[in-house]
Amino acid sequence: MNLIVIVVLISISISIYILFPIIKKYLINTEVEIDNSGTDPEYKNLIREKDQLLNEIMDIDLDYGLEKLGDKDYKELRQKYRLKAAGVIKKIENYEKLHNTEIDMVLSKKIDDEIENLKRK
Repeated sequence: MNLIVIVVLISISISIYILFPIIKKYLINTEVEIDNSGTDPEYKNLIREKDQLLNEIMDIDLDYGLEKLGDKDYKELRQKYRLKAAGVIKKIENYEKLHNTEIDMVLSKKIDDEIENLKRK
């Protein structure tokens, strides 16, 4: 009886180990829905790239946790993807800053125009 239980537990463990990478995309879905209306394609691509890099980092962490990666490979891969993600995030921040500055300049112009109109009255 004990031998049967052990064999069943080992079989279940092996099945989970083999199938988990296949089904993890369904269990851990971190992709963010991107609003396609009125957004610059370059900005959408940056967001998509950031999401992909963050998913890669999570996959690396998972593989390390499942002992599929050694310490050296884990540290190298994780650092490589973290640097890429940091670069993309910096590009996103610069894009957002530039975009917000343009909006501020337009609003500032409208405010100045309104003040001039009020002065004339």
